[in-house]
Amino acid sequence: MAPSHVSKQQFDAAHRLLQVVERLLKDGDSVISKVTGRKTSIEEWEQFPESEQEDLRTGFRYYYHSHPCPGSRAEHGHFHLFKRVGTGDQPSSYSHILAIGVNGSALPTRFFSTNLWVTGETSQPAEVVSQFARDFIFDSPSVDPVAEWIREMLTLFSREVLELLHARDSRCAELSIRRPGFADDRRTIQLAQVAINLPAKLLEIEGWQNEYQIS
Repeated sequence: MAPSHVSKQQFDAAHRLLQVVERLLKDGDSVISKVTGRKTSIEEWEQFPESEQEDLRTGFRYYYHSHPCPGSRAEHGHFHLFKRVGTGDQPSSYSHILAIGVNGSALPTRFFSTNLWVTGETSQPAEVVSQFARDFIFDSPSVDPVAEWIREMLTLFSREVLELLHARDSRCAELSIRRPGFADDRRTIQLAQVAINLPAKLLEIEGWQNEYQIS
């Protein structure tokens, strides 16, 4: 029986994630160069893809950009992930799932949640957003390795995703009492963050594989 901190879904996600990374490397790419079109440098706030990437059937959307924010010192940039919850293309038609910070080597370093004014989203509670994270998928006709990478990351780090979202909700509850109107207060950019370590997670998965002889 698997230890409580590792699931079969995480094990499968680890293998699929490595396959995505291997395909990217084979083409001379990383998840960063793939989404940015191999630009050697990007401008602050420059967005990739420019019009965002959305699956019209599932309503999931992502984009990548870079700018200073709390915790971003060692980052190249971050992916913002969304789920459509309404009609139209205004920000309130989406809920922000989370952001994934990555360093210059294209390794993910953290998950974080932003304050409502940052994305203009329609906020949903942790239980709803965690389901969005579990369901994240792109059904586009052509394979999108960036969306695949995101999906497997969310599954592999499902425990950390839930930890982040509950921390976000706790912070919102605290601020709503201490500082009503915090959601529109530009002084508060970030609500919660969780550090992640992909090599350590993969070693954890490998240890489970060896112990339980999973093939």
